[in-house]
Amino acid sequence: MTRSNLLAEGLTHGEIRGDVNAGRLTRLSPGVYAREVVPDRTEHHLAQARCERGILGLESAALLHGLPVDTVPDLIQVIEPGRYGTRQRRAKLLTGSPIGEDAVVSLQDVRCTSLVWTLVELARHRPVASAMIPWEAAFNTAYREGSLDQLRADLEEITAGLARHRAVERLRFVLSDASHLSESPMETRSRLLIRELGFPAPVQQYEVWSSEGKLLGRTDFAWPDRGVVGEYDGTGKYTHLAPEGEDGTSVLFREKYRQQDLEIAGWTCGRWGKVEVFRTPKLKVVLERMFALASKRPLPVIHPAPKNRRPPEWALSGPEPW
Repeated sequence: MTRSNLLAEGLTHGEIRGDVNAGRLTRLSPGVYAREVVPDRTEHHLAQARCERGILGLESAALLHGLPVDTVPDLIQVIEPGRYGTRQRRAKLLTGSPIGEDAVVSLQDVRCTSLVWTLVELARHRPVASAMIPWEAAFNTAYREGSLDQLRADLEEITAGLARHRAVERLRFVLSDASHLSESPMETRSRLLIRELGFPAPVQQYEVWSSEGKLLGRTDFAWPDRGVVGEYDGTGKYTHLAPEGEDGTSVLFREKYRQQDLEIAGWTCGRWGKVEVFRTPKLKVVLERMFALASKRPLPVIHPAPKNRRPPEWALSGPEPW
């Protein structure tokens, strides 16, 4: 709520300050408050954004659309149609954009750029690595919902119309390079780093089957011609992302037996975590060791998926990716 809302309720300016100091009110931004603690950075940003009367864009719009972002910004991101340049005003960052009214939607009673235009503006105004995280999340969701072709077509149409605008080459690159198979921000980061380090492009979400038609594992990344599989091993799968009814220990043992099955089948397995992703030389060492070890072993026999195979894990029960 705004300061005006609180004053209309009968509070004075002094009482508002007193409630903030006592913890009965949380000050989200100048003149904007909440009557509950908002500890999560994303929720804090969204609480601020819901009080904005302008058009939310960039990361603020992405979060409102339910997309992950590289970094939750300190300032509310507001798009100004028909203007140029960027300027800061109090707790907002105002960015000029060529959008029209057809690019604006209402979510949770807040105006923001549409999903397609949000992706376009992120690609135009942010580095490739930052833009790719919400892009690949949107592509993965559209892929699972069967609307990926339509999303690509909409993005291509807007991109064609922005031929003379700034950063359109970066936009074209992101559009051509974004993967619909990445299932987390760290998989997106890993995919980009693997290429940056000069390693061959991996196959994503690769399924390894036994000769009996048993699915031994669905891996984040694979190089079938080298007999190598690799995975980002985040702590989330052992904690808050563990399937309902399972604890971290159960998930850990299931992962260990899964890797054992892959290795018995002749695959060289490698894992990396957050430290390796944010310290690129460490990831390079992991990948080099994987390929070096695999080069000394015979290639595994690759068995095709059975004709009566089950749908992918995300099409069954359990939490969705991203």
